[in-house]
Amino acid sequence: MRTLAVLFLRLASLVLFATDVRATCIDAPVLTGVNLAGAEFNADKLPGVLNKDYVYPSAADLQYFASLGINTVRLPILWERVQPKLDSPLDDAQLASIAATIALAKHLNLCVILDV
Repeated sequence: MRTLAVLFLRLASLVLFATDVRATCIDAPVLTGVNLAGAEFNADKLPGVLNKDYVYPSAADLQYFASLGINTVRLPILWERVQPKLDSPLDDAQLASIAATIALAKHLNLCVILDV
């Protein structure tokens, strides 16, 4: 449980302190969203190869849904990629991919629901 807390604290600090903090999710009267699956694909191939076994949403994906008026995206991620071995450090490349997706979504005023 401690490593899950570390993950969320690291991601929050990367996003909150790197961008303008606005309460778009809290202030939105209705959250209208889409599931952007991909980062949790191929759980049998660990750690897997990015853009072959699994993907993170592209900027074009996020921009497309933002243009449709979507204000929330659900981003499922596979924990075993974030922490490849129990009680080992978190994978910096995975954290960077998640943080980049969140930062881009935030830039587009999209709320992100991380689904581990």
